[in-house]
Order: sequence, then C-alpha cells, then structure tokens
Amino acid sequence: MSITDRTRKLLWGHSGNRCALCVRELTEAGTSEDPAAVIGDECHIISAAPGGPRYDPAFTGDHDAEDNLILLCKSDHKRIDDQPGAFSVEKLKQLKANHAASVRSAVRAAFPSAPTDAEELAYDNFRTEIWFLPGQAEEDLKRYQQRLIKDERLVRYARVGIGFGGTPTARTHAWLQAFLPVSEELLRTIASEVGVHVHRVTQQRLPGVYRGIIPNWAG
Repeated sequence: MSITDRTRKLLWGHSGNRCALCVRELTEAGTSEDPAAVIGDECHIISAAPGGPRYDPAFTGDHDAEDNLILLCKSDHKRIDDQPGAFSVEKLKQLKANHAASVRSAVRAAFPSAPTDAEELAYDNFRTEIWFLPGQAEEDLKRYQQRLIKDERLVRYARVGIGFGGTPTARTHAWLQAFLPVSEELLRTIASEVGVHVHRVTQQRLPGVYRGIIPNWAG
C-alpha cells in the first residue's frame, strides 16, 4: 500500500504545515525564478521495512495510516531515523499528539469565534508534579516559574494551570495541569537552564475532563 491523498491531507492539516519537532514551516514561497518548495516529509513512526527504524514484526496495522505517520522537516526526519533509540514509537506518538494539540490551540486563539466540534470541547486532564531538591534560592525558583509560564516549548502543551507548593521561601514542588502529559526531559532541561535542581517528576491522569476556554499563554 501507499499513503493516500486523504491521509496526506489529514496529516498536513492536523500538523498545521509545521514540523512536529522543531515547528518550522514546511513550505517555502516561490520566487520570480523558481516555484514554491516543499521541505516536509511524511515519516513513518514504525518502519514497514525489516531492519528499518522502529520496525516491529508484531505490528499488524497499516503502516501508511495517519496514526503511523508524523510530519517532519527533512532534517528532523533524518535525525529520528538515525537515532531510533532516542526517538521511540511512544515518544514520537507523544510528540505528534502534543504538536496537534498546539496547532488546535493556536487556531482557537487566533479565531475565537470559529465553530468547534462537540468532541473538542472536552479535554483530558493531566497533572505533572515537579519536585525540587531542598535548599535552593528563591530567586532561582521564581525564574523557573516564569519560564514554565512563558517558555514556548512548554506552551505547546496547551497548559491549563500552574502552581507552586511550599512556602514562598521554601518551595517544595511545582505542578502543571495540561491536556497532555508534559515530558520529564523538557522540564529538567528548562530547570537546568535557570539553575534549578529537580529531584523527581511524577505524572497523574486526573479523573474527568477539562471543559472550558484554552488560555493563550504565549501572549
């Protein structure tokens, strides 16, 4: 089989014409001398070829279905295929889901009056707890809080809420409520960038769903 036109339209539509990893646009405008360029690849998450990246002999689905495809720029396509250990099936599916959620959130923020399907009025709830090592400076934890609120990499998870536990001078942990579980790797990366030391990260799926307006945290 091969990827159908319908599957391609769904994949590009859900991805918003952007790479699911680096978020760059996947088309370049034409010039007076050359046509427009397509720099995006429709990439398989589970390879159909024995020995290929993330090949699974037990996989019985359609390798060319949209749920086994992720839209990437050519550089990130090469990266995930050369580094299948770092980009597992589960991680790629999570990245794809996070990206699709951020695209929907951006569209709703840009066009608040646009009609919304009934099923998109309810969202899964995930609570992520970030526990700190004790004895860290309040200023560092404040910088971390601001980065969690504004960091573009985290905004893409369509965050609902954020809070801190402990006293103002002895924070013990931070928590995020989001529509998708936030990766521990990203939270630790942001922490290291502002000089905060994380002890552990825990994830919890909350009962029920979130219903309400998605805030535009990027503003």
